[in-house]
Amino acid sequence: MAVEGALGSDRSRGAVARAGSAAKGRARVAIVAIAPAVILAGSALHPFIGLGPPDDARIARAVVSQPTLWGFAHLLIGVGSGLVALAFLAIRSHLRDEGDERLSPLGLAAIVFSSSLYAFLPGVEFAALAAAKIGADVRSAQAAIQPWFVPAILMGGLTFALGATRFARAISVVGIGSSRQTRFVVGALMVAGISRLFPLTGAQLYLHAAALVAALWPLSFAIAKRSAMRRPSYASVNTW
Repeated sequence: MAVEGALGSDRSRGAVARAGSAAKGRARVAIVAIAPAVILAGSALHPFIGLGPPDDARIARAVVSQPTLWGFAHLLIGVGSGLVALAFLAIRSHLRDEGDERLSPLGLAAIVFSSSLYAFLPGVEFAALAAAKIGADVRSAQAAIQPWFVPAILMGGLTFALGATRFARAISVVGIGSSRQTRFVVGALMVAGISRLFPLTGAQLYLHAAALVAALWPLSFAIAKRSAMRRPSYASVNTW
């Protein structure tokens, strides 16, 4: 009876371990897949203001003509930026499980810092929306925030590029599947990082969002596959 009780206890612990491992794997996969999708959705909904440097007059016209879309797009981008930080935390956990202890920790710190700054930017651009709502000069309101906006873009871009580079190096070392898949994800991460260095609407909104999707969606599939392989079986947790 004592032996049967011990076996039952081991089975219970094994079930809990398997359930916990499965839940952790699903959470990682979900956040890595969802985060870039939210950023992409916000970028796609953003009223078109050209592809070059931000132009105050074009921005003012976009805000006045499509205020609801302007606000919703910036809200999505701000939320997506926070989700991207969580996604890279999940990727860091995956890389740690795969043996990386040196490259991704600094990358995670840089990405989290950059994501905080990037979330700040859409918040600042609500100033133009507020001006439109009260009938103030939207172009002047947008021009007034530029001295604060540009340094945040540059600082956030540099730190994101640093973080993306560190993650790309870690992924190239541990791999995520075939060498072709690994090279594709590494390349997409580098494009996502480089795109943040240029204060151009086309790079900041569209190229960056597309590169994040190209990098993180294959990573989510790789994490799902590896998580399934790592789930403990009853035999692995049975002390008998």
